[in-house]
Amino acid sequence: MWTPAPMIRGLFAVLDTDVEQATTELGRLGAVQLLPVEDLGAWASSLQWVEAQRLSSLYEGDQRRVERVADALGITLAGAPLAGAPLSPEGVGVTVEERLRIGERAVEDLRQREEALQSDAERLAPIAEQLALLARVDVDLTALRALSYVHYAAALVPSANLERLRGSLQRIPHVLLPLGRRREQTLVLAFTARAHAQVLERALASAYARPASIPEDLTGTAAEALATVRDRQAALAAAEAELARRRAQLAERWQGELEEIQGQLTLNSAALQGWKLFGTTERTRLIVGWLPAQRRRQITERLRRLLGGRVATEFDQPPETPPTALRNPSFIRPFQILIETYGVPNYRELDPTPLAGLLFVLMFGFMFADLGQGAILALSGLWLAWRRQIAGWVLAACGAAAMVFGLLDGSFFLSETVVPALWFRPLENPTYAVSVAIVAGIIIVTAGVLLNVIGAARVRDRRRLALGRFGLAGLWFYWGGIILARAFLGKQPISLPTVAPLVGLPLILMYLGEVLGRSVGPLGFLESGIEVFDAILRYLSNTISFIRLGAFAIAHAGIGAVFLFLAAALSHIPLAPALILVLGNVLVIALEGLVAGIQALRLNYYEFFSKFYEGNGIPFRPFKLP
Repeated sequence: MWTPAPMIRGLFAVLDTDVEQATTELGRLGAVQLLPVEDLGAWASSLQWVEAQRLSSLYEGDQRRVERVADALGITLAGAPLAGAPLSPEGVGVTVEERLRIGERAVEDLRQREEALQSDAERLAPIAEQLALLARVDVDLTALRALSYVHYAAALVPSANLERLRGSLQRIPHVLLPLGRRREQTLVLAFTARAHAQVLERALASAYARPASIPEDLTGTAAEALATVRDRQAALAAAEAELARRRAQLAERWQGELEEIQGQLTLNSAALQGWKLFGTTERTRLIVGWLPAQRRRQITERLRRLLGGRVATEFDQPPETPPTALRNPSFIRPFQILIETYGVPNYRELDPTPLAGLLFVLMFGFMFADLGQGAILALSGLWLAWRRQIAGWVLAACGAAAMVFGLLDGSFFLSETVVPALWFRPLENPTYAVSVAIVAGIIIVTAGVLLNVIGAARVRDRRRLALGRFGLAGLWFYWGGIILARAFLGKQPISLPTVAPLVGLPLILMYLGEVLGRSVGPLGFLESGIEVFDAILRYLSNTISFIRLGAFAIAHAGIGAVFLFLAAALSHIPLAPALILVLGNVLVIALEGLVAGIQALRLNYYEFFSKFYEGNGIPFRPFKLP
């Protein structure tokens, strides 16, 4: 807690026959962040495990094939490795290939048959529609096709072009029979003498007509042909139903199979992500990675016990910056999400999680003080935590803080008459609420500067420690300014001999500190002055910014008073007061809870973190097997 775990770099050399066991153990321990073998130096660049990279690419392809087969069968896969799945990337890859090929063949056969049926169904649908229109005139298709001296055409004409077609046919003897409309088209039968066949066809083409598609194998009357088509459509529907049943059977047959395959691929693919970083020689595999120094003995002993002593180890502390492994107790760990959202502390920084989490909860509780609403938030947080949502613990803590401050302020579901105030009511004493917020701001800003001083001492940065804007000189100036402000507000006399040691001298020291940290020259002197002036403004603005704590506490109580007034004003309407109070509490919990959380986060990030925290670390991501 407070500082990241000390890290060392480890090198583990194991026999090629033991690499699967070593990978399994390291993945189970989850304590080593693997590094590429070439990080050992230029000499190791030729030791890359090319075969592992090739296998990894094959596994990615196999995972996509599993997803395609599952999608084709409408299967939703669990997406997690099965317990006891073997770790053997080379062997599993061969087995999976054989099993997948069988599944793909079954799916492909099913797909081809479905496509053929769908194609037939799409071909028959317009034929059935056209025959239904032809059946209105009881026309005999066989007789039509046997006409010797008369040319006929059955066509679908855009309804808007029907008059144009009639005009085009006026100069030849003809019969034009509109049989009915099909969406925006009209089915027509057109007759003329054989000698005028080309004129009829040109007229139909100019009207953008489309020939009716009635196959030659359909004979008899249109009604009889329609019955034949209906029978074919029924047969297709039966075949499609049979394929659907077959698909369901395949899905049932392959559900467990695909989940097992996916589980094996997931586990072994994760192992291959590690293997791609390993080094290889003729008989050994080299594993390189960062690990917490305190786990060095545990990892070494576990590997030696597992492999019968067939492992060589070497540990060092290279000049590269290690990743950051936070080491907070379990009850503080949920608040790491507040830190990680801003940025992980670098390896040499302090970890502000304990203090930042405490400040976030206290500030939220002060702004959202209500015993009843806080209980709702706390119970909601516990429910989320029970559902394994780590943010639930943060919400539960905020709700508990709101309950405590609700008791101190005497607020219960927006009412201030149910619970007596153990401290004060913000709406009745707004000046005091703002004063408390300012005092809290002074304490938090001071804590931020002190943490910066401690951090500078840890890395032996004397200039930042003594003369930095947020070092001892900055702290001297800040508290000197607070003393002068208090004297001014108390109408006490302020003289130059008082001002000089309180704020003048620390300002000079801060300016010297900035100059020492920059290149000598006119521009460096100017930039130093600007930085000092910026520090003055930041101390002032950061402190004043905490007024929002009091303002939101007052606003919270004020909104409650508004809803209570509305409920009282509508008391003559049955159920109206209860409805207003329920809706009012729901709105306040949803909206004010969100706003209070954002403001508490903002005060942490901008007013507190800006004094000491960079958050530019590299997160520690140890190798784990799912």
